[in-house]
Amino acid sequence: MMPAAHEADVAPAIHGCQAFNKITVWLQIAGDSGDGTWSQIYMSFGNQESQLIKIADGPHAGDCSHRNIPLQAAYGTPVVPVDLVTQVRIWDVSGDSTMAFLAGADAWVIESLRIDAQCSNLPKTLSYQSSTMRREVAHDKLHVDTPTPVFTTEPIKPEDWIVPRDVAPSCRNDLLDTSLTVASTQCTDLEELKLGIELGHYRYQGTWDTLLLAFRDTDEEHVIASGPSPGFHEWQNIDLMRTFNRPTVALDHIKQVQIYQNRTSRWGGDEWTLQGIKLKGRCTGSLTEIELDKFASVNLDTPGADTQWYQAKRVWKGRIAPEKDWAVLQDCRHFDRLTVDFHQRGAVEAAPEDDLFVRLSYTGAHGEVRVADMPSPGQNRVDLKAVFGSDTVAVDDIRHFDVLSRAREAAAADAGVPVAGVTFRGRCAGPFKKEFIADKYKEFHDWFGSDENALLFRHSIALEDWHLLDPVTKQRIKADREF
Repeated sequence: MMPAAHEADVAPAIHGCQAFNKITVWLQIAGDSGDGTWSQIYMSFGNQESQLIKIADGPHAGDCSHRNIPLQAAYGTPVVPVDLVTQVRIWDVSGDSTMAFLAGADAWVIESLRIDAQCSNLPKTLSYQSSTMRREVAHDKLHVDTPTPVFTTEPIKPEDWIVPRDVAPSCRNDLLDTSLTVASTQCTDLEELKLGIELGHYRYQGTWDTLLLAFRDTDEEHVIASGPSPGFHEWQNIDLMRTFNRPTVALDHIKQVQIYQNRTSRWGGDEWTLQGIKLKGRCTGSLTEIELDKFASVNLDTPGADTQWYQAKRVWKGRIAPEKDWAVLQDCRHFDRLTVDFHQRGAVEAAPEDDLFVRLSYTGAHGEVRVADMPSPGQNRVDLKAVFGSDTVAVDDIRHFDVLSRAREAAAADAGVPVAGVTFRGRCAGPFKKEFIADKYKEFHDWFGSDENALLFRHSIALEDWHLLDPVTKQRIKADREF
């Protein structure tokens, strides 16, 4: 007997979405001179690699190309179950024009790839944002007449799809995920907090007085600036110990923000304009970042502070609902990729009979455990499954490392190896795929010994030692907004 319709197997759902009836791809070509190509760009989907879908024809540097994918041709059905969209491949195909023939098979650079997929059962669009940035690719010069696969996404997992706040009609690759909430990231406390504040840009929209940020009516103050000029715009670290008298602050403690004007100038008490403020925090025990931007556009002409000298007057107040007003900028509680790069001083000094190892350790339920050995200088990817017993590792579990040498032969002595620097890179698990670098020890010089002496050279890695990498340059971001 056939099962009733309601008893039939239900397709797996992602964010409540069971199938897609429209898929749009957005391909951004890098913008530097020479990053474009004379080739045609195609894509294939699923397992039907023979069915190539044309995306662009000889795109120039900086071009943003998009295409609504004919689902029947790509997947063999006009409505695609979400679990079938698991991978996308980009192909380079020699063009038909004379210039394409003469200048074809040229190298070009993929800046980013985004996929927008419209749900068939819900009024909702999901987005996948590839972590690939500035990938140089080229046609196979030995087989010019044959399409060349130049890039394949990593397997697209359910957690890689986000529910964007706005589906941008562009190649933007930094859409925020509205399905993430502060509660879903298990963020209850902050161990770092920043204030972003901007004053009006026109004449007389600054003030001669001192501005203060206060979280309560009588205390918990942070000094913003004395005599800020028109157009004043800064991100500032808030010293939690000085402001809250504790190293962390609970989110549900921050229920209001206030701006006070303290009369500290003979020309003070003047009117000024508050353009807006933002708060940005890093959650305790992770690299997850949240932001409060509901007051980003206050646009308030303050009445000034007609007070006695060194008396403060509240000129603005905003209330905060901790459970709903914070937005998640990035959820980075775990790494799904970890690499270690170490640099030797020189082959002459190194002991030729020894191999060099970097050993990671972390604090778990059973105390400190030695977890990994990785041979040979250079960049090495950590086998997270073998090391930590999982495909991901909690960022806060990466606590210490040591470097040691080990004799290749049992009879040989462990002579030790001179090391000039050790750098760690981690990639956030989940849809954001942002990369962080811990380069605190990239330029230190020490002589690391054998197994039995390794503990003497233990070095720690704290959460504040991780810094966001620029997705284009792969260099550490040194912006004021970074923690």
